[in-house]
Amino acid sequence: MQPVRLHPPGPAEEKPTPEAEHHDRASALLENGDPLAFLLDTFSRDHVGDRTIAECLVMSIASQSVANTQGIHVSVSGNSGKGKSHACATMLRQVPDEYRLAGTVSDKALYYNTGIRAGTVFLFDDVALSDDLQEILKSATAAFRERIEHQTLTSDRQLKVCSIPERCVWWLAKVESVGDDQVMNRMLTVWIDDSKEQDKRVLDHLRKREAVEGEGEGWNDDVLVCQAIWHRVKEGLVTVQIPFAERVQFSSSQNRRNPNMLFDLIKAHALLFRFQREGFTTAEGSEGIRATEADFTAAARLYRELHTEAGGQETKLTKNEAAALQTIDSLDLGEFTIRRLQQPLGVSYYHVRRVLHGYTNRGGRTYSGLLEKCPALSYVDVTVTVDNTNGPVRKREHVFTFDREVYRRWSGSVVVWLDPAPPGGGWQRR
Repeated sequence: MQPVRLHPPGPAEEKPTPEAEHHDRASALLENGDPLAFLLDTFSRDHVGDRTIAECLVMSIASQSVANTQGIHVSVSGNSGKGKSHACATMLRQVPDEYRLAGTVSDKALYYNTGIRAGTVFLFDDVALSDDLQEILKSATAAFRERIEHQTLTSDRQLKVCSIPERCVWWLAKVESVGDDQVMNRMLTVWIDDSKEQDKRVLDHLRKREAVEGEGEGWNDDVLVCQAIWHRVKEGLVTVQIPFAERVQFSSSQNRRNPNMLFDLIKAHALLFRFQREGFTTAEGSEGIRATEADFTAAARLYRELHTEAGGQETKLTKNEAAALQTIDSLDLGEFTIRRLQQPLGVSYYHVRRVLHGYTNRGGRTYSGLLEKCPALSYVDVTVTVDNTNGPVRKREHVFTFDREVYRRWSGSVVVWLDPAPPGGGWQRR
C-alpha cells in the first residue's frame, strides 16, 4: 500500500518558535486590530494572489476553535504547477508546528499516530485518496466534534481501539476532484488562479525576491506572530451565536450543506475577532460570543466568491471543468465534438475527453465528468465519414449538445442577504 503524502517534503529548516514579543503583537492584533488582514498580508508576502484560497484556509483553522460548528474543510483545484501546493504550504507555515501533520501516511497510520493533537491540520497534496482514506474523511467531516475510532486486534488477538482526535481539518490540493460527491459536499471548493495575468505577477515576484539579499521566503517575525495568534485562538473552545440568523436569506438552498457553510464562515470570522465581540456565558457555563453583521458581510463576500469567479461551491466543478463550460458557452457551441473543443481550450484530445466523460484511475476509482455533473450537456454516438488518402473512412464519434439556458440556470450565482432588522432595532436574545 502506497503512503499518502500530507505535506511536501523540503530541505531541513530551522523552525523558530514565537517569543514574548510575538505573543504581545498577536494579543494587540486580536484585541484591537485586524487579525484576518494580518494573516492574509503575511501570506501575500510569500505567495502572490490567491487571496480567496488563503481566506478559506484561515476560516478553516478558525473553525477548529468554534464549539458549535461542523468544521470547514478546503479543496483547492487547478492545473499542475500553478501554485496549489505553494499556497497551502505557505498558509500551513503560519500554523504552530504541533498542530500540523507533515510527512507521509498509509491508510490506517492516522489512527495509530498518538502524537496527533485535537485541532490538527492535514494537507493532502496531489494524491489520490484511497477508499479507506475517503471513509476517514467522511467520518471526520460528518462528526467533526468527535473522535474517530478504529477497532483492531493486537498480535495476541486482544481488542485495541485507536482514534483520530476531534476537530481536525483537511486541506486537499488536487488537479481533479476527489472523486466522491459526499466528500466534496462537505468542503469549500476553491480554484487556484491560473490566468496569464497571475503568471506574470508570479514571475515579477520571483524576480524581486531573487534580487534581494537574504533568505527569501520562509520563517520571519510576521510568520511567528501568526503562529502566536493561532496559539492564543486555540486556547479554548468558544460558542458563537448568530443573533440575526433568522434574517439571513438565500437565493438558492438546493444543496442543504451550503447554508451551513455560510453560517460556519460567519462563526469562524467572529472567532478571529472574539476579543472584540460581545461575550456571554452559555447555559452550560462555557464562554460564548455574539457575531455581528460585520461578520456576516465578510462571510457573505467570501461565500459569493466561491460561487462565482473563485470556486465551484454550488456546482462542485473543478477549475478545468468550469473553464470548459465557460468556453462552450462563450463560443455558443450548441453542438460540438471533442476535437472542436480541443483547439480553443488549448489542451490534448485525451484531456478534453476526460473532462467530459470522466475517467477511471489505475486503482479502479471512477471520477465523474461534466456529462454527469452538468445537466446542460448530453451526447449521441454517431458514425461519420472522413476522407483520407486511401479513400473515405467511416468512424464513430461523440457529438455533444449544449443547452445554454439550462446551463445559465444551473450555474447561476447564489445571492445571500440580510432582511431588515425588526422594528425598534436590535434582536431578541433567546
